Amino acid sequence: MSGYFDSPTKGRLTDRVNVVYSDFEFDWSQVTERAAVLEYCAKLRQFLLTNLWEEEVLISAYPVSHISQ
Repeated sequence: MSGYFDSPTKGRLTDRVNVVYSDFEFDWSQVTERAAVLEYCAKLRQFLLTNLWEEEVLISAYPVSHISQ
């Protein structure tokens, strides 16, 4: 997908944005489970910054509810 960012010298630039979705089954209200996911996210971000040529990597963790039929 396309994204934009403001460059201090070149104004607004178009940039490619990659979105990766991953689903973990855990209880967000449990401190230990939440901590495990956030630790994973931090390690993933560091891995990506080390191995990709990127200025910034954004990782977002958000709880969702799974509805069973």
